[in-house]
Amino acid sequence: MRRFPNRVLAIYIRSVNTKRISEIQKLAAAVAKTGCQLILAPEAEAAAVHAAAEGLIQASELRAVRSERVSDENRPSNPAASTGGLK
Repeated sequence: MRRFPNRVLAIYIRSVNTKRISEIQKLAAAVAKTGCQLILAPEAEAAAVHAAAEGLIQASELRAVRSERVSDENRPSNPAASTGGLK
């Protein structure tokens, strides 16, 4: 973003540990000075909604992200993966 001003329009960060919020807020302030936005999004869909509203992605891409989320929600979970491996 510093090397190529006006080329990076937004930075999306997900799943921030609450202990790091103050670090992220400082980073967001530094990023804002460049004209770029730093967005903390709880999941990919929220980031995609923001990107579509800003004109960074097409509405069809937002639909694809939503469709993928629904697909992920309907997929059976893998118990072995959630416990750290097979026992």
